[in-house]
Amino acid sequence: MEKGTKCRVISDDYGFFKPGEIVVALETNDVPYCAKESAYSPGKQISDYRLDEYAALQDYELEAIDE
Repeated sequence: MEKGTKCRVISDDYGFFKPGEIVVALETNDVPYCAKESAYSPGKQISDYRLDEYAALQDYELEAIDE
């Protein structure tokens, strides 16, 4: 997953995100931290987000959205 990729959540093993929710990858990784779309800002670092705004997701839990 590339940093900045917008994705739809398919599932979340930990229940932080709901299926269908839109998130943005905060890092390039197979298990990226993702922020809720409403909280995402390209200039923010992971440490700038509140704990209720982001979580890690496996790449199989995400579907990339083409825009």
